[in-house]
Amino acid sequence: MRILQLCNKIPWPLNEGGSIAINQIGSGLRNAGHQVDVLCIETPKFGVRLSDLPEEFRSRFNVQGVRIDTRVKSVGAFLNLFSSLPYNITRFVSADFEEKIKEILKETTYDIIQFESVYMAPYIEVFRNLSKAHLVLRAHNIEYLIWERYAANQKNPLKRIYIQIMKNRLKKYEQNVFPQFDAIIPITPNDEKYIADTGCKTPTLVFPATLFPSDSFNHVKADKNTVCHIGTMDWMPNQEGIFWFLREIWPLILTMNPDARLRLAGRNMPDDISQWNGRDQILIAGEVNDSAAFIASSEVMIVPLLSGSGMRVKIIEGMSLGKAIVATSIAAEGINVSHCENILIADAPEEFAKAVVSLLTDSELRVSIEISAKKLIFEQYNPATLISKLTGFYEQLCNA
Repeated sequence: MRILQLCNKIPWPLNEGGSIAINQIGSGLRNAGHQVDVLCIETPKFGVRLSDLPEEFRSRFNVQGVRIDTRVKSVGAFLNLFSSLPYNITRFVSADFEEKIKEILKETTYDIIQFESVYMAPYIEVFRNLSKAHLVLRAHNIEYLIWERYAANQKNPLKRIYIQIMKNRLKKYEQNVFPQFDAIIPITPNDEKYIADTGCKTPTLVFPATLFPSDSFNHVKADKNTVCHIGTMDWMPNQEGIFWFLREIWPLILTMNPDARLRLAGRNMPDDISQWNGRDQILIAGEVNDSAAFIASSEVMIVPLLSGSGMRVKIIEGMSLGKAIVATSIAAEGINVSHCENILIADAPEEFAKAVVSLLTDSELRVSIEISAKKLIFEQYNPATLISKLTGFYEQLCNA
């Protein structure tokens, strides 16, 4: 089969969840013998250009892209109040990108167009008019749920009203576009159920984020009493979760374990978080070149999300490295984890703090969690096994 991945960002570098998930599924399809091309939006948000891609990556996936300014602008956000479409969707609409699609379809015939997120849905009609390919939505999240949860936690009344407007529009938009695809690949069973509950009859196959367990860092001795978090820090749920952790949980941890140290890493770290650098034994590392090495160098990894949807690929990555993780219930959604077996789950500040301290001080518990976490990834999130199911699903779709 020949497959085109349609991406709302350049899937590089592999240091955040979305890029890892896009790369893993593309690499898996290619390793299974299929031709995979990538057409992406080059957006200023991530600070990555096509010219930054390693040549091996570009040639392996035949990556092409169009630069679009998708930045949030106050005037555009205000004027969007008078539109029926969600502002988050309209930012990805571009005549130049549409022309690029037309150019590619003149040269190449595809069997599958894989839309990496609902943000690429505005281009459905272009493909329907110019291609006989089957259109598949790779649903990394249910976007409306992210905004619904964020609105519930928002204290600013005006901001809450605006977010609720966007949330309602996203909900309507997603429910309208789901049936327009020939198939949907949700990332979790929870998301698959949500799609079915909307009344959508489109065939679905759950395909979670995948990673091979890594032994590359077995020799790395984690620094004692260290806690880490890594994530794209211009993503709203990550900011919300880290502010919550810094203000309500980290002081409790220091009271219980005065030797504890916190390391925070991620692209586009906000100034409000960067100002914590050097305070209360906190190190703000910013963007790091090797996320796996960063995770491996700490004893405990935290994922304190209060809102979100889909699957947190960073949890999968941390577990694949054999890392003991403390996460909220929302962060662990969609991953087949078991509390106290391969992860610790806590939602209240004091419970979260106690869970972190227990892993820092009880090496037997920590090692047990680490071993079970790595075992889970090997057994249930193995790329080779899951890709064979996906290719079978695609072949059935093409032959129907």
